[in-house]
Amino acid sequence: MRKIILKTTVTTLLSVILFLCLPCFPYTAGAAENTPEQDSPQGSVSDYSDMDNWIQVPKPLKKADTFYICPTAYLTTDKEAPDICDISDPQMKTTSVSRFERDAGIFSEVTNVYAPFFRQASVYALQNKSAWETDRMLKSGPAEDVCAAMDYYFENYNEGRPFILAGYSQGSMILRIVLKEYMGAHPEYYERMIAAFVVGYSITENDLKEAPHLRFAEGPDDTGVIISYNTEGEGNGESQLVLDGAISINPLNWRRDETYAGTSQNLGSRITDAYGTAGIASPGSRTQSLIQNGAS
Repeated sequence: MRKIILKTTVTTLLSVILFLCLPCFPYTAGAAENTPEQDSPQGSVSDYSDMDNWIQVPKPLKKADTFYICPTAYLTTDKEAPDICDISDPQMKTTSVSRFERDAGIFSEVTNVYAPFFRQASVYALQNKSAWETDRMLKSGPAEDVCAAMDYYFENYNEGRPFILAGYSQGSMILRIVLKEYMGAHPEYYERMIAAFVVGYSITENDLKEAPHLRFAEGPDDTGVIISYNTEGEGNGESQLVLDGAISINPLNWRRDETYAGTSQNLGSRITDAYGTAGIASPGSRTQSLIQNGAS
């Protein structure tokens, strides 16, 4: 029965995912519940028994869950502000809710979507960082919180259901850490993972060597795998988000080689207008002018 649930859920999600437009203080599995008051350089690990620290905890009506990690929402323009905000930061929380409402709908039709607030790194703090520097910064606050939230989720909410992990931007940066370290320390959870969507950042060949429990998707029907891609416009130059040795899978044709995917394989895009209203744009429409030539 579980295999049927996994297969049905991942197939449904793969049909709608196209609409998604040396650590200094490493996280130790279980540390969040064993030493909840232990301070990191950016403050204490957040308490996820406090409902104010969750964007959403749904009533579990579906047979599978999604654990969603928000993209960057700490958008301070003050260069003197802390690199990592407090979990109670009002601007971060407001923007996190907005990001969640924009993105989470593609998962909520078929899963129960759980989403924590967490201490976030600012846009300024993440600029011009190497992958090592990014990991080091995120492990000193943001990833600690996300791992603590996952501890609480698995112990109190999941109830043995299969689940999806989903992240974008900073959420994917953290998800890369979660997959390698947290899931490596918790095979009992990892065996129920349907898929991990690491969008807008990189999973590398070296990541898979360092964490041999991880597998990257080969096709649309795989389960227990990572699905990752990052779209870049021509002339963008070097991207901080595309790491050396990055692996990707084309979300239009589910190929890992350079086989071209044309507009006939594009089901449409989820576009948000200037007012924050989301809608579906058909391939070839004006709002899809940037992607009307397909993806490769």
